[in-house]
Amino acid sequence: MAVVLSKTKSGFHATRAEVFIYKSRKYADMRDKKISRSTYLRFPVPSSVGISENTANPFSMEEVLGKGQVTIFSGDELRTLEVGELLWPREYDPSFCTSKPSRTPDEAASTIKKWKDQRSPVRVIIGEHAQLAMDCTIQDLTIDFERPGHIGDAWISFKLVEYKAPTIRRTKVTIKRTTKKKPVKKGKSTKPRSKAPKKSTPPVYTVRRNDVLGAIAKRYYKSADYKYYNAIYNANKAEFAKYHRKYKPRSRFTIYPGMKLKIPKKP
Repeated sequence: MAVVLSKTKSGFHATRAEVFIYKSRKYADMRDKKISRSTYLRFPVPSSVGISENTANPFSMEEVLGKGQVTIFSGDELRTLEVGELLWPREYDPSFCTSKPSRTPDEAASTIKKWKDQRSPVRVIIGEHAQLAMDCTIQDLTIDFERPGHIGDAWISFKLVEYKAPTIRRTKVTIKRTTKKKPVKKGKSTKPRSKAPKKSTPPVYTVRRNDVLGAIAKRYYKSADYKYYNAIYNANKAEFAKYHRKYKPRSRFTIYPGMKLKIPKKP
């Protein structure tokens, strides 16, 4: 059957053109091969109402102060195809069908509803020789069943809006952070001051009953030699003098309970 596509001011107007809807472009590219019927819909009856393609002007007129009206061009707007009512008959009738229905009217309605709700575009081909083909989304779907004289048939109408995938460009942004340096006053050095080492406090031993100075020296210096307990005596002369004035011992190395002796570093 011949398909007539005539170009008009509003786009294309088709009289009795076959409509093919494929689940995706992948299956549309395989239309010459044997593919599963679940991947496409071929409407058995060509559109008798007509298919029109409307494209908006890719520019707008704006008023500029002191310049008057100017033309501002924008990107191309999406094309819209208004598809008239398409008959999906329950039974094949060669008087008005160009192909045998591959599904029942209920199955065809269910399939096109499913494709309308899917999150990917369909491939629409108008005309047996693909006079018009593009990726679309299905909108404004209307389905009527059993009109007078068409028992069990379905009437399907919808709008097709061209699909264009968004182009995302990634740009690398580098942010440089600058820190302000504090002004240095004249006469002052910028070098950090070195902290003075902390002085370590020597351990303090409290004398108990029956303690002797040699045993204390052995405890801290691992030796009871004279030079070690004499070092303890020299580091605590004031403490020894306080107790010796009270008890007056015979040896200067005599110690008493309660004395607090600082233990110096090993000599």
